[in-house]
Amino acid sequence: MLCLAPLARAGAHLMGARITRRVLADGRGICTWLPSLFSGLPRGATFNARSARHSSASTAANQNTPSYSYVIVGAGSAGCVLANRLSEDAHESVLLLEAGPKDMLLGSVRLSWKIHMPAALTYNLCDDKYNWHYHTLPQAHMDERVMYWPRGRVWGGSSSLNAMVYIRGHAEDYDRWQREGAQGWDYQHCLPYFRKAQSHELGEDRYRGGSGPLRVSRGKTNHPLHQAFIEAGQQAGYPFTQDMNGLQQEGLGWMDMTVHKGKRWSTASAYLRPVLSRPNLTAEVRCLTTRVLFEGKRAVGVEYTQNGQKKKVFADKEVILSGGAINSPQLLMLSGVGNANDLKPFGYGATAHLGEWRFIRGVPASPTPRHPFHFLPSQVIDHGACPQDGGLPGFTWANEKHRVLPCVQALAGMIFAQQAFQPLPRARAQPGRGVQTAPRSDAFRAAQADCA
Repeated sequence: MLCLAPLARAGAHLMGARITRRVLADGRGICTWLPSLFSGLPRGATFNARSARHSSASTAANQNTPSYSYVIVGAGSAGCVLANRLSEDAHESVLLLEAGPKDMLLGSVRLSWKIHMPAALTYNLCDDKYNWHYHTLPQAHMDERVMYWPRGRVWGGSSSLNAMVYIRGHAEDYDRWQREGAQGWDYQHCLPYFRKAQSHELGEDRYRGGSGPLRVSRGKTNHPLHQAFIEAGQQAGYPFTQDMNGLQQEGLGWMDMTVHKGKRWSTASAYLRPVLSRPNLTAEVRCLTTRVLFEGKRAVGVEYTQNGQKKKVFADKEVILSGGAINSPQLLMLSGVGNANDLKPFGYGATAHLGEWRFIRGVPASPTPRHPFHFLPSQVIDHGACPQDGGLPGFTWANEKHRVLPCVQALAGMIFAQQAFQPLPRARAQPGRGVQTAPRSDAFRAAQADCA
């Protein structure tokens, strides 16, 4: 069986990319579910991972080829969780394949300071050791600029590279997913799992968890600009919220962070490293998976390269793809799963033709807040990296994003004009005071705006 692991936040900006026929996307997060993903398959096709389990190994697996109950591709945010939960059953064997290295120093049990020290954030955003270093195609609404797109390639995936902000998205987004067909993904169904996963330093309540593996702390700072920003937001008419992931999500307040005792708390820290001693869990690194192996329409294993050697491994129950919003769809297409017209020019036959598959376009006008406004008293250009030649064919940022930017710029201007900022230095760097008209503002955003 083939299962595409649910994706959170990653790839939410990719509404224009061809990734899946039924993916809910709104700029906050996405989720894929198999009955819809493979709805174009003929009757009897066995891609649905929620159907009956197959207890017997494939015929190919009986030919002295390694076999596990579950093969998980990608040790990122989803893969680490799956490896932990599936290996809880001592009767099941789990293989976790990661293309990148461990999150520890080479040949040591010590953690890599570049990953686990929060202040070292920008090191990995500019270093391809732990990073796929992706770039988009030239963007029409951004002066044809190529946008840098970092993605994690290490234990923990992008949770080992990102800015450690813990945010769930608005409750109404999950309820809308259910209304649009994702049964069981409304907020009331998801909330118990959020709480189960979380261990918040402020303790347990209706919305927070207190004993989960994922450590979460409240942002702490005495920076005068942070204080001024929150005060100015209230002066501009926005409410203060005690918990952005709680009952009142709209407003200004302090962000939650996946930081514990001064260290980044990635999914590798929360879920993977604590269970590496389990005898039924095998975690391999530097394994680049090149294709999913099929018997007819059933996924039975994967092929990958490690240390220059091509290897195969088979799954008695499920092959689970958790490589993220770029790598999982790419692996499907390399395996012949996708639009036959797109695969044919590259010499790939279609194991399963899925027709035209795209992200569903988000609705610009929304009754709920959809765009987190993060205030950072520093300047980071292009994630701290220099643009490189080349891009990802077929990947472009959503057209809606450039329509949102004028509203965001106007909101920032309104907040910074409040009384709370008056005692502070008033030097204005960008945009300059000459950037006031709509055409000049549009030109500034196209030349300077970035995506996080």
